[in-house]
Amino acid sequence: MKKIIIFLIIFNTIIFANTPKEKQAIDFVLKDINNRNVKLSETVKKYKLTIINFWATWCVPCRAELKDLNKLFQNYEDKNLHIISISVDDPKTVSRVKSFIRANNIKHEIWLDTNNNVIRKYHVSNPPFTIIVDENMNIIYEHKGYRKGDILFMEKMINNLMKKEK
Repeated sequence: MKKIIIFLIIFNTIIFANTPKEKQAIDFVLKDINNRNVKLSETVKKYKLTIINFWATWCVPCRAELKDLNKLFQNYEDKNLHIISISVDDPKTVSRVKSFIRANNIKHEIWLDTNNNVIRKYHVSNPPFTIIVDENMNIIYEHKGYRKGDILFMEKMINNLMKKEK
């Protein structure tokens, strides 16, 4: 029995000693919807939490999530939460982004990853893909895909994280 307990202690020590404590977001520079250069690390450091969402105009779940994120942004705009939605539309479809944003009255930041370099850095082949990072670029949450209830889970998590920060 003692040997089993000692083995478990050593095994757990080895496993958890090599586990990274926090996963860092990859920094990058893109153009925003107004053709200005934007850098992730410079933007994120201004807020307690930042949601980074990769989407495309041709992706039905992406459009639903973008609209829900817009509502979330309006509810948390004054609570130190920022949202960046990064379009992965290619050069052929990127012209649809501005009209979609206007038609749906999207208020948060829109950036463009037309060559998909950034989304590939996160090892994602298709949108939607969403991460939440803190002001130090630590990834707190990441999720591939989107279903209607996902935004409720995300909102609960944001509320809990904001409470912890106080």
